[in-house]
Amino acid sequence: MQEISKKMLMVMKKCATIAKNGFNNFHRYKYAMAADVAEKVNAALVEAGIAVYCKPEVVETSIVMTKDGKQENLVTIKMAIDLVDTVTGETAYISGLGAGQDPGDKAIMKAQTAALKYAWMSSLVMAAGDDPECDEEMDRRLGKKEDPGKIRSFQKQSTDTTRQGTATAPETTKRKENPGKCSLNPAVIGPDQVRRLRKLIAETSSNEEKFLRYLKVDRLTDLPAERFEWAVKSLDLKKNAVSGDHPNRIITALAARRIPFKVNEETGEMHATPSYQDNVAKTFLKEQGFKWNSSGRNWIMRAA
Repeated sequence: MQEISKKMLMVMKKCATIAKNGFNNFHRYKYAMAADVAEKVNAALVEAGIAVYCKPEVVETSIVMTKDGKQENLVTIKMAIDLVDTVTGETAYISGLGAGQDPGDKAIMKAQTAALKYAWMSSLVMAAGDDPECDEEMDRRLGKKEDPGKIRSFQKQSTDTTRQGTATAPETTKRKENPGKCSLNPAVIGPDQVRRLRKLIAETSSNEEKFLRYLKVDRLTDLPAERFEWAVKSLDLKKNAVSGDHPNRIITALAARRIPFKVNEETGEMHATPSYQDNVAKTFLKEQGFKWNSSGRNWIMRAA
């Protein structure tokens, strides 16, 4: 790998820094745009005579909830990049991870963009000094607070890894300090509230350990009281999805996830046509009993 290593060193020199041309109005900070990273890296690779082959792989998909109780798709992508010296045939390999969150079918695209961007930035040690890319609308949906006025000092700002495509619970509201008492911990839920959550967990056949990770607490007794209603709403949504008339439940779930579908009134079959890249929707359809129909290029659930 002697020759390709020399060429990659030249690429690193040409890509040592990247301009921060993006500006996030919600949090008021600058960041390096994915398009700028791709343009600069591509020019350096072409000049060095190095070809690139990108192979995205879906690592994980899940459904998360916003502060408004709406479900969104969260996808994590691993971007594998093969580098090939066009003269010697020598190869090298780099990779990067990226996550994307979106209520529609753009979660995978966001994740791929992030994974590719940070694969290059980390592998080539590109200096930008900015936070991970941020989706302003995502910040609003997740309930993050807006900086009311002044722009942050970009040189001193700390890295925040929960900007785009991260599953976060609603932000904890700051409590007013009582000068007569010293309490570092917020109030937590009581025994009755713990019992209510455990009852909902049992009714929905949920995994308590996974639910605790979702809540980001070690035990239910550690859950802050101000997040109790949010936790209940999460379980209620799942409870509603697994109860009631089966066909109507499926139709409601498909509509909520924005998965295109049709119902054949004569046969009772349901035909769903999710986006080709929407692995979250495909996983959901499989769980509900849909089968892939290769001839019709759709997913079918046949009447019982």
